[in-house]
Amino acid sequence: MPYFASSRGPVTKSDSLLLDNEVAIGVARSLVTPRDVRILGTGDDNRLVSDVVALCLQNATTITSVGHRLIAKSYELEALEILGKRKRDHDGSFAEAKRVIFGSSSDKPPEVVRKDLKEDIQRAKLKSPMVDSGSATTR
Repeated sequence: MPYFASSRGPVTKSDSLLLDNEVAIGVARSLVTPRDVRILGTGDDNRLVSDVVALCLQNATTITSVGHRLIAKSYELEALEILGKRKRDHDGSFAEAKRVIFGSSSDKPPEVVRKDLKEDIQRAKLKSPMVDSGSATTR
């Protein structure tokens, strides 16, 4: 278990890094290695500790932001899955209605069926003995 010391003594579980600057500085000092000192530059200890704390906070903010984006993407994905299921259900219902209306053997699109139906009605009117020659014209 790592040991962190602050100006008040050892850091305990009840100490807060975010609420107590002394504790944060003590922990940051213990985390900084000689290589970190070379990378961050040659500044005084307090400046170095402040930079490390700022970097840690930036990292925490970035991780939180990525987490929020992942949650938002998961909600979007869930919504798309629901819409896809609804579309599949709708397509199945539409196909069933089409089979019922046009029959399972009819491969003709609805426009062709309608045109043929109009022609059949016209022929039936022309052949019917009840229809006189004046009313058999197409409207």
